[in-house]
Amino acid sequence: MSLSKPVTIADIKSSPVPNSPQRCAKKLTCAVLNKSPLRPIKNGSMFSLNLCDKDPSSTIRAVCFNTDLFSNFETDVTYDLESFKVKKAFGNSSSLELLLDNDTKVSTAASQLKITDHTFNISQILREETENIRFINLKAKVTSIGDSISVGTYPDNKSKRSIFLADNTEHIELVLRRERAETIQFKEGDVLSLQNVVLSTFNNQLSVTSTFETVITTLMKK
Repeated sequence: MSLSKPVTIADIKSSPVPNSPQRCAKKLTCAVLNKSPLRPIKNGSMFSLNLCDKDPSSTIRAVCFNTDLFSNFETDVTYDLESFKVKKAFGNSSSLELLLDNDTKVSTAASQLKITDHTFNISQILREETENIRFINLKAKVTSIGDSISVGTYPDNKSKRSIFLADNTEHIELVLRRERAETIQFKEGDVLSLQNVVLSTFNNQLSVTSTFETVITTLMKK
């Protein structure tokens, strides 16, 4: 494949996992499915993006520690990315993610991809109508808030909290992990907008779980 030919997400994901981040010389045209808030880390802040290309079923995560790039990205907008790095995914040594740094060139693509809205009600989620969609959105009322508990084995134990939600179709459990489980900004009776949660199954029971990309907004307070 020549250097002038654009790369696809499928091309990237089929590449061998590098031992250290590798610079990609090809251009990737991709749309931003979702964008995380800025998150504080030990030496500054970071954010992440979930990206897709012309094949909407092919997605990849991108991370960025350069906060100057945060305002360059908007959800549902298509961009041309050049001179990004491909690296081993955090927490998953067998998969890949992108690293956007000071040398990465970001420009709005001339042709914009059409992005499908992945909002579902709880009944649709429980009937598994989400198919193979990784990140889903929903709106629901908080009916119960569980206590934060510690799970796992020391020193790798993490915080976890169960939130129970309902809409006018059904009810479902929302599982919060790590920092999200320790401090919550809503209470029982509030209506929440949940963006970029993922489905999980425990004891044959479907639930939704927060990820780094999840955005929780209180739409209506009790």
